[in-house]
Amino acid sequence: MFLHLRKYTPLYITAIISLLVISCGPSKGYLAGASTYEDEEQMWNPAYRVYHISDKTTRFHFIIPPGDILFVRNSKTRKFEASAEILYQIITAGGKENKIINKGNVIINKEGDKIPTKAIIGYFDVDIPDGSYYYAKVILNDKLRKHQFENLLTIDKKNKDSKENFIITDSINNVLFMDIISENMKIKISSERINSPTLFLTKFTSISDYPTPIYIERKTKRMKINKDTTYAIQTDKLIEIKKKGIYHIRRDTTNLYGITLLNFYQGYPLIAQRKNLAPPMRYITSDEEFTELAVGSDISKLNTEKIWALMSNDLPKTEKLLTTFFKRVQFSNIYFTSYKEGWRTDRGLVYTIFGPPTNIYKNPKEEQWLYGLDNQVLEFKFTFTKISNPLTDNDFILTRDDGKKEIWQKAVEYWRKGKVFDEREIVRLQEEKARQFNNRNNYWYPNYYRRY
Repeated sequence: MFLHLRKYTPLYITAIISLLVISCGPSKGYLAGASTYEDEEQMWNPAYRVYHISDKTTRFHFIIPPGDILFVRNSKTRKFEASAEILYQIITAGGKENKIINKGNVIINKEGDKIPTKAIIGYFDVDIPDGSYYYAKVILNDKLRKHQFENLLTIDKKNKDSKENFIITDSINNVLFMDIISENMKIKISSERINSPTLFLTKFTSISDYPTPIYIERKTKRMKINKDTTYAIQTDKLIEIKKKGIYHIRRDTTNLYGITLLNFYQGYPLIAQRKNLAPPMRYITSDEEFTELAVGSDISKLNTEKIWALMSNDLPKTEKLLTTFFKRVQFSNIYFTSYKEGWRTDRGLVYTIFGPPTNIYKNPKEEQWLYGLDNQVLEFKFTFTKISNPLTDNDFILTRDDGKKEIWQKAVEYWRKGKVFDEREIVRLQEEKARQFNNRNNYWYPNYYRRY
């Protein structure tokens, strides 16, 4: 195992899955996370980029933002010191049992006259066999703070044209940890396993559709992606992305798979611009209200604020509602971006309205989200199936159910009444439903009848 470290200004940090644990889950082959998609105040956690440098070896690029590791002054040397390690396990995916095939650790010790203000960036290499899918459980263990950041990464070592066979760097050779680029940005695309001086880039127009409600029993409409242009680019040469859109890069034009770079707007995955406040309001507004928002116009922000003010009639409540709702939109962008903005996906829809799940179970083909208490009369469970999509490995479709209409309407009603809908409200609804169910049973089957 080889470790390389250097300092790096945190321009491309992303929040990745945190606090995961291995569990048997609802069925074999699942990995579970109690707070996989948590909306912590600290948005930037350690991030990783998986890059296959050979059939036998995979490189894990990592970035640790300032503040994630505690620095303490040494009483003797008077220098600031930090002590941490990265622990990793490589786990087989898709089998009946989760088998660990490789594990190890990387030591990170830092010392300086001042507490650093720059992130730590580096990489380590791990032997992973070719021809299969894996999970990587990666833990950053801060020994002084006694705190851990835990991530679960998916690894595709079966498809030699998958995104993990490409690495993207900027004009000063910094690794991009998200597949997000901005206008007029210069980047370089490299690949160790694809031995070709030329790659092909196809530009598609961005997607602007909305997912259907969770109770309408049909798949989210799969919008046709409109192809714009295709042209050849040189590997290991700087290229400039000048326009918004979806950029799919492949070995050749006959190959479906590759890496996709996304340019939605300046500042993504954050809301960034006032005009971006209006589109997510589609989830809690009527057709008439949404039309009046005038999405994309100069008055859309003002109209959005008016709707929130009418829902709460109280300034502090309005601020809390706005903050919570759009924070969920931003975290949806961080976690669920696929070939469209994260909040526009099925997982983004559920996350925005219901918040972070209480528990999550994952396998290579699907995710199950559970909210509130288990084994309740009113079950809050959502199943998302992974879709094969050459543009992204993060495309999931919700299994819709007419029985979830009550849940959806109740959640939207809470927002409309100026209340945040979250796990606490879900538990309260579950307990109320359970009481009603028990009272009904007690009425029809009183205790004194049970002895006969």
